[in-house]
Amino acid sequence: MMRKYSILSLRDIDKVLFTQKLEKELTYKFQSTIENLPINYGYNDKQGLLYYINNDLLDSYFILYVDNKFKSASGGIIRQYNNEKVYQGQWRFFNTPDIYSGLCKHSYSIDILTNLQIKRAKELFCSKFIISYNLHNKRLHDIHYKYQFAKTLNDDHGFFSSGIPQMFNNVPQYLLIKNL
Repeated sequence: MMRKYSILSLRDIDKVLFTQKLEKELTYKFQSTIENLPINYGYNDKQGLLYYINNDLLDSYFILYVDNKFKSASGGIIRQYNNEKVYQGQWRFFNTPDIYSGLCKHSYSIDILTNLQIKRAKELFCSKFIISYNLHNKRLHDIHYKYQFAKTLNDDHGFFSSGIPQMFNNVPQYLLIKNL
């Protein structure tokens, strides 16, 4: 069955409207008020998603709907890594609880959002596209690299794993890297 998807992009619509829709999905996802969102998502945290959007610190952020229902959201930001201009994709990713309901199942968020962000990284002449995983997310890193990317993007997806944690944005993280 062909599913219908649509995307809201921070770069393409009014920031206030985009932020209102994003706030709705965040408060639903985290069963919270805007003031009490988890670390990394609110306005009061200087690493928070809404703080970054409010202060124009992100390059892009996308909200993905599948069959008119929220599915996932993530963004991209320009960083420095080994003295190179790189694009960090899947930044502040969040999703509906059913998104990982099956290993190797087609992932719209990997397929659509990652490809949009890779395209943007190329437009900005970044040398690499990087997805980072905090140390407690090693299992997710492995699942994405070994299974989800191969299933969704194809076996020739072009990403390689750092294998061991690397310092990225001043934090040790596992990295998936694609040379552009």
